[in-house]
Amino acid sequence: MWCNVGFAEELSVNGLLQDGYKISKEELIKGEGARGLKIITLTKGKSGYAICSIRISSSLGPSSANCEKP
Repeated sequence: MWCNVGFAEELSVNGLLQDGYKISKEELIKGEGARGLKIITLTKGKSGYAICSIRISSSLGPSSANCEKP
């Protein structure tokens, strides 16, 4: 029996910017208390785009980031 395991490419805002993506939109969504979520949309040319989400708290600052390319 063979298993086929794929690994997703780890993406970061800085890595995408270095790869030629440009920030096209930034949104800040306020959560409960001093928490929030920043959504960044990046585009590259006419067909390439990625969406990144960054969790933010007033005490810890940015705590986690996740970027996806559909």
